[in-house]
Amino acid sequence: MKEKIKLSSAVSYSKKRLNTESLNIETFITTDNLLTNKLGVKTATALPPNGEFFPAYYPNYVYPFLIILL
Repeated sequence: MKEKIKLSSAVSYSKKRLNTESLNIETFITTDNLLTNKLGVKTATALPPNGEFFPAYYPNYVYPFLIILL
């Protein structure tokens, strides 16, 4: 059995937010375009409406919601 640790001790949550206007389909990452079995990310098919804000993505950063899903 693997050792259990608090999620907050393994990762931090990004506080930086990006406006939808600064995104494009190549840079927008959501659970809808994550590939199964940890095979990567496919290009998004659409962007959310303008005016919304989302957590910024950093390459090689592990997001808390991804740990739960994977």
